[in-house]
Amino acid sequence: MKVLMVSHTSLLQGAYQELCVELAKYEDIELKVLVPEYWKELWSKRRVKLEKAYDPHYEIIVSSLFFEGNGHLSCFRNQVSQTIKRFKPDILDVEREPWSLGLFQMEALTRLFNGSSTKIIFRSSQNLMKVYPPPFCFIEKATFRLADRAVLRSQEAYNVLAKRGFKKPMYILPHGVDTNKFSSGETDIRQRLNLSKDDFLVGYVGALTKQKGLSNLLEAISTLPQNVKGIIIGDGPIKEELQTLTEELGITDRIFLTGTIPHNQLTGYMRGFDVFVLPSITLPGLKEKFGRVLIEAMACQIPVIGSSSGAIPDVIGDSGLVFPEGDSSSLAHNINRLLTNPELAQTLAKAGRELAVAEYSWKSLAAKTRAIYKEALGESE
Repeated sequence: MKVLMVSHTSLLQGAYQELCVELAKYEDIELKVLVPEYWKELWSKRRVKLEKAYDPHYEIIVSSLFFEGNGHLSCFRNQVSQTIKRFKPDILDVEREPWSLGLFQMEALTRLFNGSSTKIIFRSSQNLMKVYPPPFCFIEKATFRLADRAVLRSQEAYNVLAKRGFKKPMYILPHGVDTNKFSSGETDIRQRLNLSKDDFLVGYVGALTKQKGLSNLLEAISTLPQNVKGIIIGDGPIKEELQTLTEELGITDRIFLTGTIPHNQLTGYMRGFDVFVLPSITLPGLKEKFGRVLIEAMACQIPVIGSSSGAIPDVIGDSGLVFPEGDSSSLAHNINRLLTNPELAQTLAKAGRELAVAEYSWKSLAAKTRAIYKEALGESE
């Protein structure tokens, strides 16, 4: 089968192209991937560039974008029509929300040049019911008519799409992680941070935004023993606000704000964590859609604690601890449970690793993705 996979954002990163590598290993799949040369982060204006433009297993087609960085309007400037005409894919797999112009562009041109011969699949993470103004509400209706299948990142996203009226087959398929690169192992990060063997390091990786609930994390740490330290990896609009809060709470000497770390260096940091925390909160129009960093920490065999926001409890399952979002005292209690109960921490760390390998590894997700493709084409194993 010929598969054209399209992504405006995530497949720019080499780590997430591992799904493509695993898919291309199947002899019955001929894979091409269409991506932009970069994506612009609107809040920072930083360009996230394509990390890997060539792979021997499949063809990577690079285009430029109209409305770069805009999740609703961004679409490709070139390469689309000629790729569809030349390749004539059996499967079009687009990672884009159903109301986005980028998805509609791919659907419309595919139907124009290849008719109904191509089965169209889109991937959605939206887990909030929203009212979309024109033209996006019309684009969503067109997607529901043109697409053949939908892949959702979580049960919440599945429920939302069903309520919005999508009647065709839907599947839940989460984000993935390279369980070979993200694994337990040696690290010197604790020595570099000058931590003693008695220090308990609480880690966070991600954007520094209000929705991530980081003020709750700092408040929780401030109530715990002095040997509980925190490391916050990432950048964002509330960085200075967090620095001010550490001063107000009197924990400046216990908190490390590192800024952004290249994704390929994260494993070396995570391996030094005693626990990973994702304390997200729900805001108007914002709710945690998945939390990829959770499965990366789990793959590193680090116990995880997550809030009850959005998809986090489903991602963690029974392999970590969940606290009510926004409740810093409950978060502190859960951190203290792991601090004072090393056996519980080890049990959760092992369970998290096992879950990451079984459900979130790229090899596992590639097998499930291939099964969806074959079902869409009416093929049996």
